[in-house]
Amino acid sequence: MTIIYNLQIEGQYKLVNSSSILTTVIDVIADAFVVFVLHGGMLQIGLATSLGYIVPFFVCASFYAGKKSASVFRLKFKGFSPKLCAEMIRFGAPMGVTKGSKALGGLIINNLLTFFNMPYLVAAHGVFAQITVFVRAAWYAPADTLMAFAGVFVGEEDKKSIKLSQRISLIHALVMSSVVTVVLFVFCDPLAAFFLKSDNPEALELAKQCIKVSCLSLPFHTIVYNFNNYLMGIKRLRFANIYSFLIECGNLIPITFLMLRVIGYEGKIAIAFAMEHGADKKRARKYGLITEELSVFLAEHGFNDGKEHNINMRLVAKGDDLIIRMRDDCKPMNLKDYYKLLQGSQDKKEEEINLAIILKMAKDVKYTATFGANNLIVRV
Repeated sequence: MTIIYNLQIEGQYKLVNSSSILTTVIDVIADAFVVFVLHGGMLQIGLATSLGYIVPFFVCASFYAGKKSASVFRLKFKGFSPKLCAEMIRFGAPMGVTKGSKALGGLIINNLLTFFNMPYLVAAHGVFAQITVFVRAAWYAPADTLMAFAGVFVGEEDKKSIKLSQRISLIHALVMSSVVTVVLFVFCDPLAAFFLKSDNPEALELAKQCIKVSCLSLPFHTIVYNFNNYLMGIKRLRFANIYSFLIECGNLIPITFLMLRVIGYEGKIAIAFAMEHGADKKRARKYGLITEELSVFLAEHGFNDGKEHNINMRLVAKGDDLIIRMRDDCKPMNLKDYYKLLQGSQDKKEEEINLAIILKMAKDVKYTATFGANNLIVRV
């Protein structure tokens, strides 16, 4: 990375771009060779990927060989200083916090989606994450330029130029990210199919929705990221560290958890499934409502013994029926028998209402207990 920045200082942008493209091509070819020819694992893939990062070194070496330039690159340890290392770490901490928080946030969110039994939403989230890798230059480039110039102008105590740089970079970033938003919104169907690489209708529909909803946030994300780089550029490091953590992890995790608990996505998955299999909107919403109410009810009353349990939910379309099949290893619970016990109880009126929604809106509810597992089949 230092070599690349050195070339940027020299103004050799064509070399920087060409070395980046060559690195990417080598990375793809090497990874494909490891997977399809050598049948290697993640260690071999990592080693193959690292080969691509040797390319910028040779590009830079060829540039400096026998040339006089404004900045000369010489690798010497004479000027090494622990104090200087500490300063570099301090100034680079916000970027490290950003990268670390982003990785941590993505990991926790994926685990939350998995914990709430939403594999299709994990796939949809992954699709948009892959797409943003290709389009994020729209907001990264202006923001990174702002950080570089802000650092220079701070040293010169030129506040007027700092404000001008911030305004110009923000305008360009907003224009470019708005164009990206429109393109993603218009072409979300083919993009979702290309990146998902699956014929599963539930996952595909959620991926499309994820792209549409998420891309609308890109202009706002542009403003947030621009301000983050501005803080780093003017050396407001403590505030930049806190801000970086909040935007990449601290805010996303509690919001995601709240949405999963309060809003729920089980119903949306079921609605998408029903409509994919020919149900009209009214019936699809009924199917989604029953699925969501059933999931919440069993989670609250079947998992309340403090032990770890397994639950499996399957959505099935068979003939004219839409079926919800749930299997778990929780305490035995026949919904019809439990509903009879609740009737007339003032203390558990809410539970009675929730079960009434499930039982009265469904065509049929069957329960069996075999080999220590509860089996529930609901036809809608």
